[in-house]
Amino acid sequence: MDDVESQAPHGDREIKAARHYPFWLIMVVGLVVVGTVMALGGFLQYGYYGINAHYTFAVDSVSGTDPKTGLSFNLTLGVASQSYGSEACINPGAYMEVTYRGAHLAASAPKTRPLCAKPRKAVEQHVLAMATTVP
Repeated sequence: MDDVESQAPHGDREIKAARHYPFWLIMVVGLVVVGTVMALGGFLQYGYYGINAHYTFAVDSVSGTDPKTGLSFNLTLGVASQSYGSEACINPGAYMEVTYRGAHLAASAPKTRPLCAKPRKAVEQHVLAMATTVP
């Protein structure tokens, strides 16, 4: 006799009962899965498009050490985007000041163009800062 022939005509009721899960359990599991996917998507989007800029500033050289003429500084301004989806910029109107122990030594002219780094790239620009008044 075959196994199919030995079973009841409507199948095993315990197996059928085990196949039917309560509706609330299906909803809870579904909401947990959807919430987890949405949270991961938000974190990944923030990591991809989040503004994560790194700014650098270096003094390349100093000239005009005569106190009567004032100092001038050759500076390098850099910006790097550490994001995969957004660029990092230094907007027009930004300027740099050189101070030493709180004393204002020199300032650069305000930038007229933005300095922008593409995603996962870095750019640098040389800037001249000159003394505006002799202390």
